[in-house]
Amino acid sequence: MTSHNPESGCSEALILNRPITKSINKQLATLLLEGSNGNGKGSFSYDFVDMMVQAFGTEAGVYMGGPDGQEDPAKLIHGIPNLPGAREVAPGTAIYQGGWEAAVEGVLKGTYKPLDFRFFLGRQEYNPRENPERGLLNAKVLDGAYQPVACARSLALKQCLGLPKPLWHEGTS
Repeated sequence: MTSHNPESGCSEALILNRPITKSINKQLATLLLEGSNGNGKGSFSYDFVDMMVQAFGTEAGVYMGGPDGQEDPAKLIHGIPNLPGAREVAPGTAIYQGGWEAAVEGVLKGTYKPLDFRFFLGRQEYNPRENPERGLLNAKVLDGAYQPVACARSLALKQCLGLPKPLWHEGTS
């Protein structure tokens, strides 16, 4: 799952198949919301952290999104159009990021299921300003640092917590 800023040339991707845990406790909820360095500090109340644990405490999909930005708040990804506070990651993908409050409230009310949402700690970044050498992105792809894949929305949003076969094998069958 990737986003790209055409003005800066920076790209950001999430690794889809690296699950960390299937539940969220108060410490993890705080980490997901605030980040380890407190970048999101003050954005959410203590009551909201408790609500998040209530909504996702026993069932959640938390993933390692990549090695970059692990100290930042997590990315919340889902396929729910018109979720308040969410935005489409790229036009026409029908994959959305954000909408934390509406997601938690919706799960608590029973409108959504906890596994309708995926939480990603970290991401994989490519910034051409930091890497100005021509062809470096292609070299990183060839070295395996990046694996560009075109896949259906349903596969990109699929939870891969304990699948009988790896996620990418499903995409090729």
